[in-house]
Amino acid sequence: MCATACEYLVLRPLDSRVCLRARNSDPHSRQRADITRPDAVSYPSHHRWSRVIRLRKKQPASILDAPLLRLSKDDTWTVADACEGTQVFGATGSGKTSGSGQAIAKAMLSRGFGGLVLTAKPDETDLWRRYAEETGRSQSLIVFGSDGDHRFNFLDYEARRCGGTGLTGNIVDLFATVIESVEGGDGTSGPADPFWARALRTLLRNAIDLLILAKERVSLPAIAQVIASAPRDHDQVADPVWRQHADCWRLLQAADERNLPFQEAWDLKVTAAYWCEEFPGLAERTRSSVVATFTTMADGLMRGTLRELFCTDTTVVPEVTHEGAILIIDLPIKRYHELGRAAQIIWKYCWQRATEDHGLGVDPRPVFLWADEAQFFVTARDLDFQTTARSSRACTVYLTQNLPCYQSEMPGGQANVDALMGVLQTKFFHANGDPVTNEWAERTFARGDTARATANTQDRDVQDHRGKPTTKRSTNVSVSTSLESDVPAQAMTMLRKGGVDNGCLVDAIVFQGGRRWKSTGRNVLRTTFDQRS
Repeated sequence: MCATACEYLVLRPLDSRVCLRARNSDPHSRQRADITRPDAVSYPSHHRWSRVIRLRKKQPASILDAPLLRLSKDDTWTVADACEGTQVFGATGSGKTSGSGQAIAKAMLSRGFGGLVLTAKPDETDLWRRYAEETGRSQSLIVFGSDGDHRFNFLDYEARRCGGTGLTGNIVDLFATVIESVEGGDGTSGPADPFWARALRTLLRNAIDLLILAKERVSLPAIAQVIASAPRDHDQVADPVWRQHADCWRLLQAADERNLPFQEAWDLKVTAAYWCEEFPGLAERTRSSVVATFTTMADGLMRGTLRELFCTDTTVVPEVTHEGAILIIDLPIKRYHELGRAAQIIWKYCWQRATEDHGLGVDPRPVFLWADEAQFFVTARDLDFQTTARSSRACTVYLTQNLPCYQSEMPGGQANVDALMGVLQTKFFHANGDPVTNEWAERTFARGDTARATANTQDRDVQDHRGKPTTKRSTNVSVSTSLESDVPAQAMTMLRKGGVDNGCLVDAIVFQGGRRWKSTGRNVLRTTFDQRS
């Protein structure tokens, strides 16, 4: 049976009561503008906790048309805009989290969005608890962490998913993505020789296939046991002592005794050939290197708190966010370090796959993926996910200090960073002292013709009509045009950062690909957020 959200968790009804406010930064208008909410949004009643959120005005034709933020008197930012991806830049203390970040988060919660929240800092869970309380969404919160009761056996979950999404290849991709993201944190694509990545995938694929064909539960400890008990040479394959004690051989026998259909029987033949011929035939150094790549990552997930969270049962799944849950992964990197990062990338990968499948329906509930300090969570798969996020009603919101943060952490290096920035269409630029980011922002905004007048004055000694000496002054004026940026890099260094000295106001310069803002007539919009909202 297909594993869905309703098998694990039933949510209570949502409550949406908060009206947020932001300040328009247009110097010609001091009007405070609403961060608007939908007037009447109906979501499909797939499960018994689905409901209609009834608000004040006329229902938009589509949830995509519903406004989220009012950035100026004439410009709104809609759900459709959010589905195209959002990137927020700002230095530490710039107000990116308490300014645009807070406004976007509360607007999405007020709209009834579900979402996945990844955490880098220990205080982020409490921050989202406050957001939920202020928007009437406290009952929608689910916190997955060491202090809670929820568990997520991610490999077993992927294996059991319906619609063909639990195939071995997808499980292998999941684990390979985690390894690549954590080990590729130096801005490279991982190992210099692609042989090692392919060898690791082959090892995982055959271990997982063997478990599935033998009707065993797929888990990290089970995969590790298959690999640890595999034969190290061809002589060991025929050793009766090894056959008596090795899990690898026991599973091969169990699969062989089943009456398998043709395709699975063929898969078993290929799998048996790998474990009995190819794997023991590898050079000792090669085999140990490939195995070590797996064990160094899996070992941390099979110990202590993370083993309990990821290698036992499953009580919560990514699909709960499609029914309105706000799922917070409370394993902050500053506390759990590399393992916290790996654990949250696991959740992110599974959520993205589930969301892509869920988006095949008609006008599904919008959901969001939220990552502050996003450089720790980006993967190469983000590029594929974002290209179809709109049809899945999925809104990616990433916050980070600057471009070099991505360049130092993202697998694939500069090319993948450039590609990621290209698919996140809306960009909020807060105060920043990083020249790389500021100069990139300057190039991002439009350039326009600027007219410059030059006057040249010359005095000459002449005689007047009476023959007396006098001075005649002549002035020549020339006008030239040059192509200059609408937003110079220097502008990003002088934006207000909130706090008491700035009246709790946070400035931002907003860009959205393909959009000319009504209030400015250009692709540049300066707006202001109130930290007290």
